[in-house]
Amino acid sequence: MSCNQCELILQRLSQLESKVEEMVLANSAIVSRIANNIELKIDILSNAENIINNQKAKVSEVKVKAKSSFFKDEFKKDKNCYLNNLYTQDEIDELYELDEIKKKSKEEHKLSKIGEYIYKKITKDSTKLAELNRIYEEYKEKQKALAQEAEDSLLGEQEEEKEDN
Repeated sequence: MSCNQCELILQRLSQLESKVEEMVLANSAIVSRIANNIELKIDILSNAENIINNQKAKVSEVKVKAKSSFFKDEFKKDKNCYLNNLYTQDEIDELYELDEIKKKSKEEHKLSKIGEYIYKKITKDSTKLAELNRIYEEYKEKQKALAQEAEDSLLGEQEEEKEDN
């Protein structure tokens, strides 16, 4: 082999070496980007799972009002709701005549105060208190059922998302 041919072969080998180095660098960059994308997606999925678990925990926390708050709110919504069951119209009329009630400017405030007085009166009558307890237990059961429905709905959405992925 002549010297020229050897030089030509060395030159081509040098060119091949530089091309291989370029390809290795390009592939390393691609592999690095892929690894970063995978890590990012893993982080997103982990955070999504935490968010879903937090939402599930919030849904399952049943917000049940205290019995007195429940009664006052129900009374303010409809003062006739439990009329002749837990109290009478005469009792309401008597309470409207109290100076403490008369001086309140808004009807909502009057009803709140009257509801408070009636609640105190109910707690002193065992028959009426038993009826209020029954009504309150129904309310709590409804709240738990609503929370369960919301939780079931959330679980259903999670299952659909898993199937889509």
